[in-house]
Amino acid sequence: MDILQQVLNFILEKWNQYGGSILYSIVVIIIGYILTKQVNGLIKKVFKKVDREDSIAMITVVKCIKYVIWLIVIMVILTKFQILETAIFAIISSAGLTLGLALKDTLSNIAKGIQIIITKPYGVGDYIEINNTSGTVKKIQVIYTQINTDDNKLVMIPNHIITEDKIINYSKEPIRRLDLEFTIDYDYDINKIETAINDVIAPHPFVLKTPKPNIRAGKNIPGKIVLFVRLWTKTENYSELNFDMIEQIKSKLNENNIRLSNPNMNINIVNSQAKL
Repeated sequence: MDILQQVLNFILEKWNQYGGSILYSIVVIIIGYILTKQVNGLIKKVFKKVDREDSIAMITVVKCIKYVIWLIVIMVILTKFQILETAIFAIISSAGLTLGLALKDTLSNIAKGIQIIITKPYGVGDYIEINNTSGTVKKIQVIYTQINTDDNKLVMIPNHIITEDKIINYSKEPIRRLDLEFTIDYDYDINKIETAINDVIAPHPFVLKTPKPNIRAGKNIPGKIVLFVRLWTKTENYSELNFDMIEQIKSKLNENNIRLSNPNMNINIVNSQAKL
């Protein structure tokens, strides 16, 4: 009985000394467990909604969240027991820093991918230009955006690059303006040229009547003049209209014996407006 009493007294003494901390630690562990489950469940739902195939990114995020939460739980418990010495704190902090640096780019891409999904600067099927790459968006993943170029190359651009670069979305608006310019000798009758071009523009089914097509003489070059043609069309018809106008205007001018000053660049598409 004396031995049993001594054991009970020892247990009671230690319980009085550490019981509160033990209960506190159990509660912290339970909270950490529940928080991990809830957060990871939310992350999985988000991934299943926006990207069912991007399982690697999902696993990476889930593991990272799990490690971070349990690292915090361990630090809280050690602090409660007053055994979080400087050396231990340094080791845990170093481990956390190492993990953060190792996953920095991945986590950055994931964060930027979520930003793209929320802000929606482009969608699947849009024709865009990013980081000097133009093409149709094939897939938006949490880490990468996949783009099919005009020559059918698959380009995967990290999302952190996309959010830091200029994004040009040629499909966002329902209509687009097609800008054409060409150079002729100054001696030609401008009214005759405008009439010839109008004969091509007016009957074309893809040219919108509103906004009204516009043909104007622009900058002068010694002995020459540059004419600008502005046409509006539905976005889905832009590519076809672009090719039609180049071919048909050139043919019409030839019929009227109007020669362009630069036969190797008969009709010059202006800057980014020529993206298909």
